[in-house]
Amino acid sequence: NFKDYLDQNIKLNTEEIKKSLKLILLFKQISLVRNEIDSLKQKLAKSDSIYILQSKINKFQEERIKLSRNLFENYWFKKLKKTSLHDENHVSRYIDASEKLERYVADKSLYWNLVEQQENEIKELLNFLPIWIVTNLSAKNSLPLKENLFDLLIIDEASQCDIASALPLFYRAKQVVIIGDPKQLKHISILNETEDKKVASENKITGLYLDYAYSKNSLYDITERIIKSKDETPKLLNQHYRSCRDIISFSNEYFYDKKLNIMTNEDNLISNNIHPRGVKWVDVQGKTNQTKSPSNKEEAIEIIKILKTFQKSKLKKISFGVVTLFRAQMDLIVDMIKRTKELEKMDITVGTTHRFQGDEKDIIIFSPAISQGIKQTTLNWIHTTTQLLNVAITRARSVLIIVGDKKKCNEAGGFLKSLLEHTESRKELDLDFDSPIEEKLFKRLTKEGIKVLPQYETKIRGKKLYRLDFALFINDNKYDIEIDGDKAHSQKIESDILRDIHLRIDGWKVRRYQASEINNDIKRVVEEIKRLC
Repeated sequence: NFKDYLDQNIKLNTEEIKKSLKLILLFKQISLVRNEIDSLKQKLAKSDSIYILQSKINKFQEERIKLSRNLFENYWFKKLKKTSLHDENHVSRYIDASEKLERYVADKSLYWNLVEQQENEIKELLNFLPIWIVTNLSAKNSLPLKENLFDLLIIDEASQCDIASALPLFYRAKQVVIIGDPKQLKHISILNETEDKKVASENKITGLYLDYAYSKNSLYDITERIIKSKDETPKLLNQHYRSCRDIISFSNEYFYDKKLNIMTNEDNLISNNIHPRGVKWVDVQGKTNQTKSPSNKEEAIEIIKILKTFQKSKLKKISFGVVTLFRAQMDLIVDMIKRTKELEKMDITVGTTHRFQGDEKDIIIFSPAISQGIKQTTLNWIHTTTQLLNVAITRARSVLIIVGDKKKCNEAGGFLKSLLEHTESRKELDLDFDSPIEEKLFKRLTKEGIKVLPQYETKIRGKKLYRLDFALFINDNKYDIEIDGDKAHSQKIESDILRDIHLRIDGWKVRRYQASEINNDIKRVVEEIKRLC
C-alpha cells in the first residue's frame, strides 16, 4: 500500500521532518507578508504620492510667504497711520538734527549738542520704527554712533563689504549676522596692495595684515576665518530659487561642489512654449580690439540681432540684461542699442558684471569679448577673477545666451572652456531620445507634471562623464531613471553595474525599467516614479 511504499522509498528522520516543517512555515509567513505588502500597495496607490504632497506643500509655502508679506505690510501701514503728532514731531526733530550735524561739524560745542539730541530722538523713533535699512557708508549720516543701538545687525552681500566700514555698524549692535557668498564679487578697493602694506608697516600692525588687509580681504573673508578658527563652519544657505536648473547647474558643479538644492519654481519662469529655457551659445568669430579695455564689434552686432528677434516676438514684461567683463564692450553695446529705434521700449539693462551683482533678469546675454587679438595678460586676469564670471552667468532666471568665439574661449581654458563644454553637452536645448520608448515615457511624465531631464550628462567627481536616460531632481534627491531592453539599451552588463556604482557613490539613486514595462503598463511605471520622489 501507499504507506509501505513511503516507508520503503522515502526515509525521513525526525530532524528532516522538523526542517521541512520549518520551511513550510517560512513559506507560509512569506505568503502572508506578500499579501500584506500587496494590500499596503493598494492602499498606497489610492493616496497621494510624495511628489504630489510635496507640490502641495510648496504651494502652501508660497501662499504662506505671500500672506506673511501682506500681513507685515498691513501691520506697519496700520501702525504708521496711528502715529500721533507727538511721534511725527520726533521724526521731524531727528531729521533736522541729522541734517544740521552735516553742516555744523566745525563748531564742536554745537556739534555735541546735536549728537545728544539725535541720540535722544532715535530712542523714541525705535519704538515705532524698529527696522532700519542703510548701506555701510550712509549709516554715518543716518544713525548716531551709539553703542548697542540695535538688538540685531544683518549685513548682506558681505563679500562686497570692506572690513573698515563695517566696524562702526558692529559698535551699534548687540548681535551680528553676516551673509555673503565668497564665490561672488569682492569690494572694489581704492587702496592698492603696495599702499596697504605700507600703512600696515607704518602703524606697526604687519601681524594683522594677513587677515585684515583692506585691499584683499572682505568682511566675509575675515568672518569665515574667525568661525573656522573656532572649529566651526559657516552655515550654507544652499537652497537656490532664482534660475532654471539648466542655468544654475553649471555654477553648482563648478563653484559650489554640487551642494546647491535647486528649488526654483519653473512655473514662474518664461514658458518653454514662448522660448526654450536654459543655456545657449551663439558662436561669433570676431576680433577683439584691445586698447585700455577690450571690445568686440562682431559680438555687439550679434547681440543687437538677438534683441531685435525678441522684440519681434513681442514678449511682454520680460526683462533683459546684457553683461560683459569690460567697460569698452559695455559702452559699445549701449551705443548700438541707443541707435536702434526698435529696442527703445524694451526693458534692457547693459553693464559690466559689477552692475549686476545682486540683480536678476529673465534673459541674460553674456558677451565675453574674447576673440582674435585678446592679450594673454587679459586672459590671465580672467583666470584669477572667476567670481566675475560666476556672477555674470547666474543673473539669468530663464534664459542665458552666450555670444562669443567658441574656438578662442576653448583655447583660453579654465572657466570659459568648462562653460563651453557645459553648453555643448546640452545640445542647445534640443530633446534627443535614444528610442521611441524613452520619448513615450518622457511625454507621459511631462503630462503628469513630473519634470525630468532627458539625456542628462553628469560628471562623477569632475572626471567620468555619464549620460542618463532621465534625471529627476526633487526633495533634495537626484534620480537616474534608465530604460533597459532591446529597443533602448542592451541588457545590463558589467559596465552597467560599474556605472550604477559610480553614480550611487556620487549621490544618485538609480532606477531601471524594462522597455516592455513602459509598453505594457506605463501607468504603473509612472505611479512608481512618483513614489520614488
